[in-house]
Amino acid sequence: MDNPDYSKAALWQRSVAGFRANLIPGLVLWVVGLGVALAYYKMDSAKGFFDGVIAVKQTHGFLYSFLATGLFGGLIPFLYLWAAGKIKKGAVVSYGAFFFLYWAFRGVEVDAFYRLQSILFGDGLDWSTITTKVLVDQFVIASYGRLRSRRPAMVGKTPDSPGQAFVKRQPGRLFFLKSPDFC
Repeated sequence: MDNPDYSKAALWQRSVAGFRANLIPGLVLWVVGLGVALAYYKMDSAKGFFDGVIAVKQTHGFLYSFLATGLFGGLIPFLYLWAAGKIKKGAVVSYGAFFFLYWAFRGVEVDAFYRLQSILFGDGLDWSTITTKVLVDQFVIASYGRLRSRRPAMVGKTPDSPGQAFVKRQPGRLFFLKSPDFC
């Protein structure tokens, strides 16, 4: 097993590389998200479409979260990576299944969390409610809860960890990061 470099310089270098690689896609996502929100609140024709999507989600609940997040968070990005030649030929099926299932379950996890937040803090669109939800999401749940729930999908530190066992069964290199000790 290799010994990765966890020095401050190496971590900083990886962080900067990750920032650069994700800057443009991240900005595109923000612009699209802002466009969706503005369309919903400012365009009557778009509001009707999104109200329809909301009705489908309310009808199908967690199944909708599973399928929608698996598609948009997993399958579509996977197809982009595959089309860009980033997925090895022998690993297409396993990578595709992993991307879809990993993100589908994350969609259910996030949906359940947002439902809990609505119970705890309400559904208001006021600054106080939104700020409370964002602070709990970003500084409590993201820091402690989600890191642990994603641990099995990350490469572990020991050869017998669930992440290592999964990776050993996969062709090629599926994961690029090692999770920190505190997870």
